[in-house]
Amino acid sequence: MESVEMEGLHDEIPKVASMVVTMMREWDSDLDYSMESLDLIDAQIEKYRKEGLTAASMSATMTAFGIYVGEVIRRTLGHGHWARDAESDVYLAVESFAIDPIGKCMKRLDNGPEDCVKAFSEFVVRCIRSVGERDGNKAPTDDLAISPTPGTTT
Repeated sequence: MESVEMEGLHDEIPKVASMVVTMMREWDSDLDYSMESLDLIDAQIEKYRKEGLTAASMSATMTAFGIYVGEVIRRTLGHGHWARDAESDVYLAVESFAIDPIGKCMKRLDNGPEDCVKAFSEFVVRCIRSVGERDGNKAPTDDLAISPTPGTTT
């Protein structure tokens, strides 16, 4: 994924994540940007799935949830930044990885618990930390949600 600069992206991401926190608070779910808070995101997505909603019909909400999930990952790791690829898809860039928490939230809605957002986020954090600790050895990746950015090495 080649990063394309987008003016304002870094200003908008925190606003969207904050909007998710506010929305979930209205449903008596307090999000605090912790890994544990992702259980609440998974639960809300599961409610939508049981109502028969799909990623296509809930695209804006799943995008917002994905941004919140990405912010949890970024804050847990202590680094990373949001970028936009040539197709205008937003992703989280951390070290040499392009992470797609928005796509993961959409898959969670369409596929159910097997695409657990919290498990995905914990896996991403472990992989990225492992890459740093192993000094150049590749960590396993889920090719649909986390992949090395083309032109980089891990």
